[in-house]
Amino acid sequence: MNHFKLSDVCKEISIRVNNPSTSIYDKFVGLEHYVSGDIVIKNYGSTKNIISAMKEFKKGDILVARRNVYLKRASQVTFDGITSGDSIVLRSNTEKYTKILPFILNTDQFWDYADQYSDGTMSKRLSPKTLMNYEFDLPDENKLSSLISLLWSANELRDKYRNLLKLTDELVKSRFIEMFGDEKNSKNLPVVNIEEVADVSVGIVIKPSQYYTDANNGIKAFRSLNVGSMQIKDNDWVYLTKEGNEKNSKSILHENDILIVRSGAPGTSCVVTKEYEGL
Repeated sequence: MNHFKLSDVCKEISIRVNNPSTSIYDKFVGLEHYVSGDIVIKNYGSTKNIISAMKEFKKGDILVARRNVYLKRASQVTFDGITSGDSIVLRSNTEKYTKILPFILNTDQFWDYADQYSDGTMSKRLSPKTLMNYEFDLPDENKLSSLISLLWSANELRDKYRNLLKLTDELVKSRFIEMFGDEKNSKNLPVVNIEEVADVSVGIVIKPSQYYTDANNGIKAFRSLNVGSMQIKDNDWVYLTKEGNEKNSKSILHENDILIVRSGAPGTSCVVTKEYEGL
């Protein structure tokens, strides 16, 4: 195994684009275009109405979201474009590092490091200097090529499964519209406000991290990271102390509660199932 710092295999790119709307670039990547855990960025916006200065990136670069590192957003781009100061742009020194870096920056070890050394409390911010000091190991040259091939094949297989789930989701939505109509209320059903049919509250809003402890001594707690589209993401939990859980008893969940993300990916929602009762 060989030991590296991130600065050994790539460099930070910070080339300013003063007026993106008149530049050669037509694609913009903001925080809203990342998908947590994805190796490649597939979504982007237009530069048409962006007049404030941004940073350029090139095909093959890796973008790392600086804000809210717990959301775990670091992905490679397959096109040229621009991004805001909320992203750090990395460019690998060689082709092999270009292929392996997206996986290195999506490990639990990296995100634990980013969370530990980022600045701030409520909205942690990762500095380029801290990022470039991250250390990791890579296998010898002859094994590295095999590892890269294996990882990209596994990622391709995961994308195929995701596409299958997406098609299934579209089928479910289509059936829902048949039964209840569309967003224009084509079946003329009675319209009510949410508050008429449900009690609405928010989770812990005042420095939830003050109650955090380790998995051996704590009680699981939901973050937006655990709320997927119509599914619970059963990983990357935080844990509250017993005292913290008791102090925030108003936020305890019950089976069939609906969780809706407020920031990051607002509107994403899922239902609390029986096994998560009491969190």
